[in-house]
Order: sequence, then C-alpha cells, then structure tokens
Amino acid sequence: MKYLTFVFALLIVGCNSDKKNPVERNVEDIKAEPIVKKYDFVYNDFKVIEDTIHSGDTFGTLLQDYFLPDSMNVHQLTEKVKDSFNLRGIRAGKPFVVFLDKKNPKKLKAFVYVKDKINYTVIDLRDSVVVHNKQKPTSIRKRTIAAEIEGSLSETLDKAGASASLAPKLAPILSTSLKFRKEISLLLLYTKSI
Repeated sequence: MKYLTFVFALLIVGCNSDKKNPVERNVEDIKAEPIVKKYDFVYNDFKVIEDTIHSGDTFGTLLQDYFLPDSMNVHQLTEKVKDSFNLRGIRAGKPFVVFLDKKNPKKLKAFVYVKDKINYTVIDLRDSVVVHNKQKPTSIRKRTIAAEIEGSLSETLDKAGASASLAPKLAPILSTSLKFRKEISLLLLYTKSI
C-alpha cells in the first residue's frame, strides 16, 4: 500500500512538470522599471529620500546621518556651499530630496532643496562639491476670460474657470473699470511649471 501511494505521488509530480518552470515564469513577469528623472537626476540610479523640512531642522541636522565624500564633515560642507546657497534660508514646510549611493545607502551623492514650485538648489557631491541654483522649465500661456461680475470678484473668477487667488491682484486694476460697466474681459497671464 505504501508503495502504491509513493508511485501515485510520483505520477502527480510528473504530470505537473509539463507546466513552465517557476524561474522561467518569474523572468517573463518582470517588467522594465520606468525611468524617473527629476532635478536633472535619474532616480533609478540612486536611493532617493524625499522629505519635508520640519521646524528646528538645519542643514547640518538634515545631513548628519549620511557619509560625505572625502572624509568631509558637515561643517566643512557648509563652508563650501555658503556662498552659493543661503543656509539660513531653509524654511520649515519646504521639500528636500536626498540622493544616496545604491550600494552604500548612507553615502550622500546629492542634496536638493526646493525653494518654491519653480526654483530649487542642487548640491552635487559626486565628483566635487558643486552648487547649482536652478529653475524648472516654465511656459507662459495667455487666456481670455469674459464674465459678468455678480457678487464678489473671487467668486466670478472661480465660476469662469480662473484661480480665485487672482482677485486681490485684479481688484486695484478693475476698481475704476467697474464703475462704468458691469461686463469686462480679463486677460490673464500666468506661469505654469511643466
């Protein structure tokens, strides 16, 4: 009886051997990782940490856990970058990105401080210490919006598809125009980050 059970188990294993080898199946399932490029860095080449500066953070506290190149310490790095990068300008709530070596995830390769939607600073430590103040590519687009102002200017702009935050900028310009006519056309110029 035990012999018959053993033969039956071998038959089941033998019948399942017609299926693909698990190693072959895994190779087919692997898809190419999409290439992500931001701040002139290919994210796939680094271990990337994106974070936000918290209250009380300084440039030194942000980098104290990482190894700097050429046995440099944080103080030496701050001395090298202080002419190109305003270290006191670091503000809580602003994003930053740390690029680390994939093989040694404690080794710092670059640091990016994002000042606003367009401007950012790159401290590149790959070959030597280099600081670049850069801007994201932008484009200017013109839009014409026609609307009859009923109620507040911000509500009218919002209903017309424009940003209500333009109201304080347009109010002084339109204050004299509104006395003479109710219907106006607004030419809006805005910058959009790509």
